[in-house]
Amino acid sequence: MAHTQFQQVAKLVRLIDNEENDIYLHIDKKVNNARVIFRDIIEPAVNKSHIYFVPQNNVHWGAYSQIKTEIDLLKVAIPNKYQYYHLLSGADLPLKSQEYIHNFFSDNQGKEFVQLGTKEYINRTQQRYRYYWIFQEKLGTGRQNILYKILNRLRYGTVLLQTLFKVDRRKKNEDVFKCYYSGANWFSITHDFANYVVSKERQIQRVFNKTLCCDEVFMQTVLMNSKFKDNIYHKALDGSSLSIMRKIDWERGGPYVWTEKDFNELIDSNCMFARKFDERVDPKIIELLYERILLKGNNCEK
Repeated sequence: MAHTQFQQVAKLVRLIDNEENDIYLHIDKKVNNARVIFRDIIEPAVNKSHIYFVPQNNVHWGAYSQIKTEIDLLKVAIPNKYQYYHLLSGADLPLKSQEYIHNFFSDNQGKEFVQLGTKEYINRTQQRYRYYWIFQEKLGTGRQNILYKILNRLRYGTVLLQTLFKVDRRKKNEDVFKCYYSGANWFSITHDFANYVVSKERQIQRVFNKTLCCDEVFMQTVLMNSKFKDNIYHKALDGSSLSIMRKIDWERGGPYVWTEKDFNELIDSNCMFARKFDERVDPKIIELLYERILLKGNNCEK
């Protein structure tokens, strides 16, 4: 899922370009000339994989459109029956060679890499799906104008009323999900589970439409209310980055943007991928990882 920094996205695509991979790219509908960007910048970076331009959604932060886009990506990909489906953002990069990554997931075939947050975090996120969060598709644009301020106050006013009247959406959805979990929205899942998620699209929309930031809730909740919960790679409720094999630092940022000084920390990590990178903040770290993985391979010296 990408919406900006397409030269950087091209580097990501180049690093995961491999005969055993196919790449499905969603570019936000708000991006002008997205198909031209795909044709002129992204496609030329690919020599070995098949790469597909996925029909666009207008994605807004924290809104159901994020969940819909993740499901749409899976729907387009699952007919080809891959071993694993890895959700990446345009701000991600691999930390290992493709050979290393393929071997890791082959060694752990059948495991679901979905992060479970701490009990405290899970409890803290209950309000996201307990109440109706209206106008999120409009407020998720982040445009701080007069209309935004009006709608935002109306939204929080309705949430306050729901709190007073003890509204709880979970009660009418108990036939769908008995329990709810949350964690990072990035994942690596098997074909069987991906197919199962897509089969639950109508229920997911019913439960999570007009919620807040439930892209960090729906996958965990679907998993833990299914037989696939027995296959989760990291069962502890601790929010570990190793549960999804993605190095993400929430202590220093939201998340922290990696820089050149973090190079050794990144390559010493056991994770397969990392986020977040931004060529506007520090292009050097992107170049260092690009050179290490693509030109020297995974066994080069620091």
